Amino acid sequence: MPDDWTKISGMAKETLAPILKVENTSEAAAWYQRLGFNVVFEHSTGPNWSRSEAMLTRGDLRLILSQGDDEIAPDATVCLMFPEVETLATEFKVNVQKQFLRSQIDLRDPYGNRVKVVAVDKLIPRIGPN
Repeated sequence: MPDDWTKISGMAKETLAPILKVENTSEAAAWYQRLGFNVVFEHSTGPNWSRSEAMLTRGDLRLILSQGDDEIAPDATVCLMFPEVETLATEFKVNVQKQFLRSQIDLRDPYGNRVKVVAVDKLIPRIGPN
């Protein structure tokens, strides 16, 4: 990929972007915007524009939402790691859980994809033998 594309698209030369199956990319994108993602582009193709994809970003994170692609498996799980777990718990009206030495919340997007949000800045003290 040429360096010019990297500058224009805002994408790193190498990245990993999960693809989540959704039934409506615009509605799903609005839900993920509540997690701090921004829509970079949305593109539709196929008969009656039946297939569409949206690329979302949050800092260096990338996420692709796919509508109408039967090759994408439903009910995926992604793990989002950042320090704003309590803020998101309030936004989504869910309780913060303490698991695996970290605070976390479990969310489901409107299409059943699981988003596990894990705090990266606050360790829960370990209890028990080392």
